[in-house]
Amino acid sequence: AVDLFRRKEYLEAARCFSSLGLHANASLAYLLSSAEEREDHLQPDGEAETHASDPPGRVEGDSDAAAGRGAREARLALALEAADACVRVDPESSKGYFRRAEVQMKKQNIAQAIHQYQLALDKVTGRRGGDGDGGAAKDRRLLEAKLQNAREMLELQRQVEDLELGTLREGGQGGENKDSASDESESGGRRHGGHGGEEAKKEKKSVEDLQKEADERDLDPEAKRSLERASEQVASGDVNAALSSLRHCLRIEPLCYQASLHLGALLAGQGKTAQALEMFDLTVRNQPACLSAHIMKSQVLATIGNFQLAEVTLKQLVGFAFDHPEVWSALGMNLYRQGKLQEAVETIKFALTGGPYGKFKKPSRDNMVLFCLAFFTAALGYLAEPCSLFMKICNQDSSPTTLYMMAQMCRMVRTDADLASKALANVCRAYEMSPEAFCSELAVFNATFDLPQWADLSSKVAVHKCLLTSGGEEDKDRGSENEKQSRVLPQTFLISGDLGGDLSDFVDSVGGGGDSLWIVRGEIPEKVAKVVRGSELMLQAAKLQKEIQRGVVQPYVCPPFLIRDRVFTLTYALCINSYFPLEVACDKRCFATLSGKTEPPLQPETKEKEYLDFDDLGAALADASDGQEEGITIDAMWGKVKEKVASAALSLASQVCKTKGEARPKRFSAIGLPKLLLLEFALDEKLEPWLVNVNIKPSVKDAVMGNPNALTRTMEGAIVYALGKQIFESSMKAIVDYSSNAAFAFKDQKLYESFSQVKGQFEILTLDSYDAALESHPVE
Repeated sequence: AVDLFRRKEYLEAARCFSSLGLHANASLAYLLSSAEEREDHLQPDGEAETHASDPPGRVEGDSDAAAGRGAREARLALALEAADACVRVDPESSKGYFRRAEVQMKKQNIAQAIHQYQLALDKVTGRRGGDGDGGAAKDRRLLEAKLQNAREMLELQRQVEDLELGTLREGGQGGENKDSASDESESGGRRHGGHGGEEAKKEKKSVEDLQKEADERDLDPEAKRSLERASEQVASGDVNAALSSLRHCLRIEPLCYQASLHLGALLAGQGKTAQALEMFDLTVRNQPACLSAHIMKSQVLATIGNFQLAEVTLKQLVGFAFDHPEVWSALGMNLYRQGKLQEAVETIKFALTGGPYGKFKKPSRDNMVLFCLAFFTAALGYLAEPCSLFMKICNQDSSPTTLYMMAQMCRMVRTDADLASKALANVCRAYEMSPEAFCSELAVFNATFDLPQWADLSSKVAVHKCLLTSGGEEDKDRGSENEKQSRVLPQTFLISGDLGGDLSDFVDSVGGGGDSLWIVRGEIPEKVAKVVRGSELMLQAAKLQKEIQRGVVQPYVCPPFLIRDRVFTLTYALCINSYFPLEVACDKRCFATLSGKTEPPLQPETKEKEYLDFDDLGAALADASDGQEEGITIDAMWGKVKEKVASAALSLASQVCKTKGEARPKRFSAIGLPKLLLLEFALDEKLEPWLVNVNIKPSVKDAVMGNPNALTRTMEGAIVYALGKQIFESSMKAIVDYSSNAAFAFKDQKLYESFSQVKGQFEILTLDSYDAALESHPVE
């Protein structure tokens, strides 16, 4: 915002400042109202000389002066709007009224300025002792000086007006007298200015100092140091120390909204959602205009599945942050994930109108807002409107995602095959330019704009509950989800408020004795997982259920051998090519994730995770299982895993294909949007694979630990397969075959070459053995 201001792009600077609340709006009002003074200091004398040397008759100087006056009026109007925003944010603060008065003084509306100065003085005088006597006294002295100066100026202005009125009455006879009076008045003014210039300068300097102190008085120096220390600790990775520093800051300054905001963000990252929400609520109470607090709160609420409360939060936010596109796109996505597609479309369209007076333009110019509207209308089954919107976005800033969506919509319209072909050609070119960036963007798109039904499976508890309920064989239903078993999962206990069962009874029924090992996984993040002994788990079952709140407890599945002296799991990429008809493919080339040692098993991990790609994994398995009676190979492992992958995929798809609001899987499949998952398996002592984790939103950026190539190659291969399947063999095949662009051959492109290479790695799963489950599958 400051950079924009220095470039004299005042309107854009105002938009940046307006999002930051009370103090930023006050700063904006000050910068805009004093911009003319800064420009006068920066303007070189040579400019006047240039105009003086212009040929006679030049009128550009006059036009420049008029333009300057117009720009000045526009700046002051923006400054007055910023000051009004201060008053709206906090009517009890003197800051907004003070800035109003300053702007009115610049506009020569001295009477109105006196009124605003008086209001500000009343607010300061009516303060209670909590603000500090010293700070209030300084504010009071500042305002009294300003008020006195304004009254003197108003009196002088009235005297000048009376003098001018008298000379007008005298007519032409008083012309010489008027000139002499003006000269005398002007010389007197110069004398007065010369006599009081130094004092005025000193007074101005003291006013600036007082204003600076007034702005900073609310924050204790120790609190400032705590905030700075917390920032340094976060940068160094010491989150616990940062939490302590932020709590210390809040003990000193309970109203410091910066500390509560950062504290809430760190707690949310640790999975402590209840404490994080409490900090965000505190931030909003202390600073209602803090945009980040509202957005972070809605994100945490969505993380725990409370989309309704997140919706309420975002709808309150757009009331005073209308011109912030990110708020509208977040609200639209929240409604979309609830299946409220029609309401999401109406909400975005209202944002594009610019509000009741049409003065907010940023949402209508934001590509993310336009993309949301296009995608939501396409998901509702419309064709022409999303097609035109995707074209508009591509004309402004094309990306692989928008190009692919435009090609799909042009295909469905059936009148723009040439345009669809050109869009696909650009998709292929984008992949050839940077496969890594291409796959990264498509992975984010796949995780964000998926079926709304996947939002119901965003937690470990929901996924495991789905697999326990419909994933396979079940014991007799005795009234609790925790008394069911699945052929896919190890014996699992779900910790959730809406599920019955006692953890100690479950551990006792499974058996294994007090020396048995159990793994406890909280919802977020992954590092909440810990291994405990059965005896400790039974003693602290009630306490653990209360602390975890939501999570899963399972017997610790550990193979009879280690790889590189570390525990390992196997991860397979799954691609749901279509929901209607249901088609699922799985990558047979898994990769391994090596985690901490198990000797002793309860020792905290001292090494970061390490990834082994398919080729290295095969050799490592052969070496590690040497001496086993049967041994194990990659092919043999795939034979065991394939059936469980198919069962899990069918269970998840059966849940996802249920109708949710206006969201229909059939429409989603018609657009040609696949879904990527990562399934993580652990081997037990009998080398039987068990599903221990399902990642429904995998990302290429997750490949940052150890050897990133294994995870990166798996994700990129899955994205290339999913996209290539749609383009070359499924929904877009007719467009590729039809292509009338003789200079562009799709099958000569790098994307087709990569797809041909990874296609053989994926096996389309046969679900014929699950006819009983398919009978209840709600295929439209």
